[in-house]
Amino acid sequence: MYAQPHTMQQWHKAMRALLACPTGSIGMVHQNNAGEFMHDFPLHLEDGVYYTGFNPLKSHGGHSYTELLERMRMAR
Repeated sequence: MYAQPHTMQQWHKAMRALLACPTGSIGMVHQNNAGEFMHDFPLHLEDGVYYTGFNPLKSHGGHSYTELLERMRMAR
């Protein structure tokens, strides 16, 4: 985070970042509604590829992705 969110789209992205942060480094002074954005995950990135959004502390900053089997079969 380099700036406070000002628009609803920025706020939405900030709440997703708060949920996905493996170290809990993103925080807020006031109550937040981040739990309402859990339904955004898995987040669709491109055809058949999704970002799971939940990164354990032991991942050392690695991100988890899911690729649908149909996409993998088509690539063969």
